[in-house]
Amino acid sequence: MSINNYIILAADKILLKTEYLPNADSADLQTIVSVVLTIVGAIAVFVVVFAGIQMVISAGNTEKVATARKALLAAIAGIVIIFSAQLIVNFVWDKI
Repeated sequence: MSINNYIILAADKILLKTEYLPNADSADLQTIVSVVLTIVGAIAVFVVVFAGIQMVISAGNTEKVATARKALLAAIAGIVIIFSAQLIVNFVWDKI
């Protein structure tokens, strides 16, 4: 065997040891994903409330109403994406 083969075998033995790899339980990962999605969802709900308040206090100004409407639609789309992501994550973790 050449020196290159010995180096490759040594690298394989080092890299395949589980102590060098992070030990992450699937429950920990699911908790992290849930916390992140909850925080992002709370931000999206805040944007919905803020856009609603902007619409109310716009006093008929069409530019302000249009800006608030865009923010409202973006926040609602974000909430739909967040709920979809949560459903997909839970579905995948149940199958693992």
